Amino acid sequence: TAPAAEAAPKDPYRIVIVNNSMVVQKVLQRAFDSMGYEVYAIEKGSKALNMIKSMKPNLIISDTKLPDATGAEFLASAREISQVPVVMLTEESNRAQYEAELKANNKVFFTNSQEVGEVVKVVENALK
Repeated sequence: TAPAAEAAPKDPYRIVIVNNSMVVQKVLQRAFDSMGYEVYAIEKGSKALNMIKSMKPNLIISDTKLPDATGAEFLASAREISQVPVVMLTEESNRAQYEAELKANNKVFFTNSQEVGEVVKVVENALK
């Protein structure tokens, strides 16, 4: 008989969204929920780190400015726990600055805007 794992449906991707804007959290959560992802949204980097430790997500979406850390500080802490892809929510106007600051990290992706379609495109590319 085949192992049970083969019969089970593939687990959905788990995403942690770290953003201090409830509006951004809800919009992104709704978009990824509708695509079948398991989504967890949180506003602080410190809480997100605990969540990343316990749930082992497939991907992290982070704002560049959190209430308790910069994007770079959060990324450095997250990398101590996990090597999953991280999508940084950047705008075209500040993307180059963050790419320069964070390019030493692997599996870090940047958006050109916080528009849902753009974020979804970058996330799907990061999960390939």
